Amino acid sequence: MPTTRRRAAQRRALRWAQCDLCAGCGAFLTSGKRLPRHHPDSPTFDHVIARSAGGGRTLANGLLKHQRCNQQRGHKPPTGCDLLWVDLVQSRLSARPRSFKATFSGGVPNPELARQR
Repeated sequence: MPTTRRRAAQRRALRWAQCDLCAGCGAFLTSGKRLPRHHPDSPTFDHVIARSAGGGRTLANGLLKHQRCNQQRGHKPPTGCDLLWVDLVQSRLSARPRSFKATFSGGVPNPELARQR
């Protein structure tokens, strides 16, 4: 299970890659610190491939969604929009700036940093 720091790093990376937009409805994702824990607009980690189907908590299998958007999809298979979001997020993460770490756990390596080594 990911540690709290790793989860926070995953949320930051996904928030940056998604431009602070919910992958479910496209609305702005507010900071989770400003909302009560179970508020419908609080950001949550959505497993594209559900954990019950063998999907893990990795950047390659995750999107940030409002809690209501995440619950709406539930355990259903990913929609075409979810798969488009995953492709967009992965392409943005592969071209992320140098200020990001070289590799996030379960994520995509930064090609710029890999070329320099």
